[in-house]
Amino acid sequence: MELSTTIGLLLSTGLLLLAVLLGGGSMTSFLHAPSLICVGGGVAAATLMSFPFATLTRTFRNLPRMILASPRQPRQISAQLVAFAQVARREGLLALEPKLAELDDSFVVTGLKLVIDRAKPEEIEQMLRAEMESRIAHNRDAKLLLETMGKYAPAFGMIGTLMGLVVMLGNLHDSASVGSGMAVAILTTLYGAVAANCLFLPLADKLQRLGRAERNCMEAGFHGVMAIRAGEHPRIIEQKLDTFLPLEERGVPLAA
Repeated sequence: MELSTTIGLLLSTGLLLLAVLLGGGSMTSFLHAPSLICVGGGVAAATLMSFPFATLTRTFRNLPRMILASPRQPRQISAQLVAFAQVARREGLLALEPKLAELDDSFVVTGLKLVIDRAKPEEIEQMLRAEMESRIAHNRDAKLLLETMGKYAPAFGMIGTLMGLVVMLGNLHDSASVGSGMAVAILTTLYGAVAANCLFLPLADKLQRLGRAERNCMEAGFHGVMAIRAGEHPRIIEQKLDTFLPLEERGVPLAA
């Protein structure tokens, strides 16, 4: 798991627990099964109505891997493609085939296989662009799923609160139960707000950042593969791929 994600999850959980303890409350007073059922069940039901079942199963199956991933950097891809360009220039394209096992980027491997098979440039571009769009759409579905859950969680928290208030107002003849009833009613709003702002929406923002990094790496891989197919000099390929690196890695001063 990326270090910042680990720290963020631990920090948010720890601070919430600390706030409860410093406020003189007990953990049991913040646990209420009906409120959990209202928020959790409501979010699950609304999400099921919002997405096709096939999209949900595919996304939930891959969501842990996507969340635990660190942003990919184009530096490694650039270095590998430049090395492959040097081999192709010295020994020919067929010499690249035994070296494909050294790559852990399936997108670049797919492109280089097409290059080795002497596919036409337009065919390579068409297939790689289609693969890029497929991966981007998959990331977009996962991000939209988390955003949808983050949108519905506070709403169902408020619904649960209103339900609790209705029950509480129906028991106004028992003044002793008003305070405890109000506390229970408010818990559903708390659950919804915590779920949205400490889990779903931050993870959706992370997936957006991972998606941008993934797209940048795929663009670097695409241009590197096409340059190898065109037989460009490795030094030119390196300079071309350097444009996908962050400015600080290229030694370009950031604007004040």
